[in-house]
Amino acid sequence: MDSAHATPSVASSVKKSLELAEVVEETAIMQEAYESSLRVNEMNRLVMESGVYATDANGRTTFINPAAMRMTGWTAEEVLGKPDHVFVNHVRPGGETGAMQLAPVRGENNSIIWRKDGTSFLAACSGNSVVRQGKLLGTVIVFRDLSASRRQEKWEQSKNAIFSAIIAHHSLPSTMQLMADAFVALYPPKAIAIFVLAGDQFQIEAEAGLPPRPAPQMAGASARLALDRSQGRSGSLGWPAPFGSRDGPACSCPAFREILETGVKLCLASPLSSGSEEAKGMVTVFDAHQALLDDATREAIRSLCDLGRMAIEHRQLYDQVIQRSHYDLLTGLPDRRFLEDRLRQATISARRQGRLIAVCCIDLDHFRQINDNQGHELGDACFKLASERVEATIREVDTLARHGGDEFILALTDIARVSDAVNICNRLLQDLSAPMLVKGHALTITASIGISIFPDHGETPDILLRNADMALVEAKRAGRGQARIYSPSLGRQNRRAAEMVDALVVAVAKGQFRIAYQPIYRMNREIAGFEALLRWKHPLWGRVSPLEFIPIAERTGLIVPIGDWVIEEVCRQAMVWNNAAAPSFKIFANISGVQLARPNFSSKIAEALERSGLAPDRLELEITESWFISDLRGAAGKLQKLRDLGIGIAIDDFGTGHSTFSYLRALPVDTLKIDRSFIHSLDSSAANLSTVRAITGLAQQLGLKSVAEGVESDQHLKQLAELGCDLAQGFFLARPLTPEAACSLLMKQSHSGAAGKGAPGGMREQISLLSPQRS
Repeated sequence: MDSAHATPSVASSVKKSLELAEVVEETAIMQEAYESSLRVNEMNRLVMESGVYATDANGRTTFINPAAMRMTGWTAEEVLGKPDHVFVNHVRPGGETGAMQLAPVRGENNSIIWRKDGTSFLAACSGNSVVRQGKLLGTVIVFRDLSASRRQEKWEQSKNAIFSAIIAHHSLPSTMQLMADAFVALYPPKAIAIFVLAGDQFQIEAEAGLPPRPAPQMAGASARLALDRSQGRSGSLGWPAPFGSRDGPACSCPAFREILETGVKLCLASPLSSGSEEAKGMVTVFDAHQALLDDATREAIRSLCDLGRMAIEHRQLYDQVIQRSHYDLLTGLPDRRFLEDRLRQATISARRQGRLIAVCCIDLDHFRQINDNQGHELGDACFKLASERVEATIREVDTLARHGGDEFILALTDIARVSDAVNICNRLLQDLSAPMLVKGHALTITASIGISIFPDHGETPDILLRNADMALVEAKRAGRGQARIYSPSLGRQNRRAAEMVDALVVAVAKGQFRIAYQPIYRMNREIAGFEALLRWKHPLWGRVSPLEFIPIAERTGLIVPIGDWVIEEVCRQAMVWNNAAAPSFKIFANISGVQLARPNFSSKIAEALERSGLAPDRLELEITESWFISDLRGAAGKLQKLRDLGIGIAIDDFGTGHSTFSYLRALPVDTLKIDRSFIHSLDSSAANLSTVRAITGLAQQLGLKSVAEGVESDQHLKQLAELGCDLAQGFFLARPLTPEAACSLLMKQSHSGAAGKGAPGGMREQISLLSPQRS
C-alpha cells in the first residue's frame, strides 16, 4: 500500500482510539459513582439499623433512638435519666467487663448489651465525647449488634443443611422440624409452628419453642387452622400478615386465641404459596417479649418460607415420581419392587400362621405380535383389558403387579393347599382366553403361568420369583396356554438353557449350522421336493436337537440371524441344483413367527431371492397356526405382502391349533401340512382317520394342496392316497440327506425320465426352513 492511502488509515485509527479512551473514562466515572452510591446506601442502612443513645457528663441517659429500643426491649421512659450501665457493660482490652467510664472517649470497642428480658448480645460500640471549651458535656454511643452478623452466618449454614435435606429427599416432617429448630436456635425468644395443607385442612408438621399449654393442642392431628384455601393466598395475607389481628385468619382458631391470651406480643403468619399462589402451608412466628421484628428476622422468615415452599413442592414432586416409578401408568398396577415388599411382609405372616403363598408369573402368549401387527395403541388397550380380567378373578388379599411388556406377577397369599393356587390359575387361563373386542378388533389371547410355592420352593421373594419364572418357561415350552408348578429339575434345565444361549451366539458367529434335506414324495412315490432340516453340531456337545435349541433361539431373538442365514443358504443351494440341470422345483420355507413379526421381513425375502437368482414364484413360506391365531387381521396383512411378491403361503402342523374354515378363507394360504400326530396311528385310530379326511376334504374344497408329515408305512401311504392327499414325507420314504446326496437323487430321477412326465405342474422341491427334525 502506498503512503497516499496509509495516512487516512492512521488518522482513522487514532480517532477511534481517542473515542475508545473517552468511553473507558466515562465508564470508569460511572462505575465509581455507582460504587459510591452503594457505599452511601450501605452507610444509611447501617445508620438506620444501628442503636444510638447519649449520656450526659454524669453518665445518665439523655437520648435513645427507636433502633436501640427495638434491640434492647427498653422504652425511652425506662432508660432516660438512668445510668447507661443499667443495660451496657463494656469489655476492656483484658477481657474484663465494667461500666462505661465517665471520661472523654473516642473510638470503637465491644460491649455487652443487656436486654430488658435479661438476655444479652455482643455489640460493637463507637463512642464520641461531646466537649465544649474543654468541658465534657456528654457522650454519644452508636452500637451494632454483632450477634446479628454471626446469626446470619449461622442461618446461612442452617439453610445449607435444610437445602441438603430437601434434595436428599428426607421426609417432610423431618425437614420442617429441622427448619423450626434452626430458626428458634437463632432467635431464642421466639416460637414457631409450621403447618402443611392436608386435604382441606392445615395440620401442624413441625414446631419449636411453643408455650407448654397450647403445645399439645397444636401438635395433635386434630389441630388445624381456621383458614380456607382462598385465605391462604399471599394476596390476602400479605407479607407478613398479622395473624392475630381482627381481620386475620386465626381469629376463629381457639388454639391461637389461647396463645394470644398468654401474653404474646407478636403473632405473624406467612403463607407457603405455590406458583399458582394457592397456599400449601403456613409459617407462624410467636414472640412473648416484643411486638416488632427487625429486618434481619423478617428476612430470616422470608428465607424460611422459601425453604418451606421448596420442601413441600419438592416432596410432592418426589412422591409423584415415586408413584409413577412404582406404578404402571397404563394399568395402575404396582411394579415388581412393590410386590416384593408385599411378599416379604406376607412371608412373615405365612410363616407364623403356617400358611402357603403362591407366586405366579403370568405371560400373555404371542402378545408382541399384536403390538407389531396392530400397533401399540391397540396392544395397550388389549393389555389393560387383560389386567382388568385378572383383577376381577383374584381375591382382595392377593397382589397383582405388572412386569415387563406382556407379563404380570401375582402373589396369592393365605392359601391352605397348592391346589387352591392351581384352581385360581386355571380360572385365570379360562377368563383370559375368552374372545375380546378391542377398538373394533376381535382378539383372542391365551396365557402361560409359572407357579412357585412358599416355603416349598423358596423363602425369599427373589428365589420365589426366579423359580416361578422357570416354571413359566416350562409352561411355554410345553405348548403355552397352561400353568406349570416349579420343580427342582427346572433349575437344571434353566442352567442348560443359559449355556445354550452362549453357545448359539458362537454358533452364529462361526457358522456351525448345516442343512439336511428330506425328500417329499407324491402318492406315486415320485420325488416332489425336499424339506430342509436345520442341523447343529456343537464342538463339545455333539449334535444338538432342533427341538432343544430352536425354542431358545426364538425366545432370545437369535432366530433372526439364524433364519437370515438359512434363507440365503437354501436359496443358494436351490440355484446350485437348478444350474446342474435339475428338474423345475418350488421351495417351501418354514419361517419363525419372530422373523415374520419384523416390519422389513418381506423386503429381506425379496433381497435374498434377488441375490440368489431364485424366482419369487418358486418360494412358498410355511407358518404355524399359533402364529396367526391371536391376530388374524394383522397376520393376513403381513402374509399378503409376501403374496404380492409372488411367494406362496403354507400352514405347518395343521390341525393342532384352532384354525376354522373362516380363518382359512381370510388368509392368503396355498397349502396345508397335516401334523404327524394324526398320521402316526392313522391305520388304528378312527378319530385320526376322520380328522385327516376332514383336512384333505377342506383343502380340496378351498383349492389348497395337502401334505402329510410323518408317514411310517406303506399302509399310511395307501390310505392317504385314498383320502386325496397330494404329498407325503417320512422316514419310511426317505431320511434327511446331505445337499450332495439330495442333488444326486434328483439327477437320478431326472435321468430315468420319471420326473415330471405326465405329472401336472411338473416336479416341485419343498424346503422347510428352521423345521425341527421330522420323521
